Amino acid sequence: VLTICTADGSTSQEIRPEALLPINLFAGDFSTDGQHIVAAGQIAGTSESKAWVIKVPAIGSVREIEIENDPDRDSDDQTPDPASLITCTFSGHEAGGISSVGFIPDSPYLVSGGNDGALVLWNWRQPLPGTRPMAYEAFRFMTAGETTAHKAPITAIDVAHSGRIASSGADGKVSLW
Repeated sequence: VLTICTADGSTSQEIRPEALLPINLFAGDFSTDGQHIVAAGQIAGTSESKAWVIKVPAIGSVREIEIENDPDRDSDDQTPDPASLITCTFSGHEAGGISSVGFIPDSPYLVSGGNDGALVLWNWRQPLPGTRPMAYEAFRFMTAGETTAHKAPITAIDVAHSGRIASSGADGKVSLW
């Protein structure tokens, strides 16, 4: 369960993006306009990396969000349809999960870093169509002669207002992109 809390610690909403599967969250970020968040990590007990871009609802307007529509939902319920708040999902890092994420300002992209050493640019504003919209991989960063950005897990990402990306890894390197 992903739980979004207000500054005073009270729960604003709970999100259950995968039915009954525990989630280990490692990273999160706000879009520059403050209208979306990305939450990323790994499905517990698996090597599956997963992330969700979620429209930020008004505080107190949503109790719980699940990707699947709830067939038992009361038709008189005035809260937003929980599934409608999930803008898109993405996965694609190999074993170990997504360790860091960042929105690229004034663009349709966000970047993710994984425990696999990969740094991936995703288009989340124009997700692939489907029941569960998926962001698509737009670009994969690689250092010369390598298939990943780092030779070890990525430990942090930061994105400047200009859109420039810095990534650091357990390989002892900080790379500027």
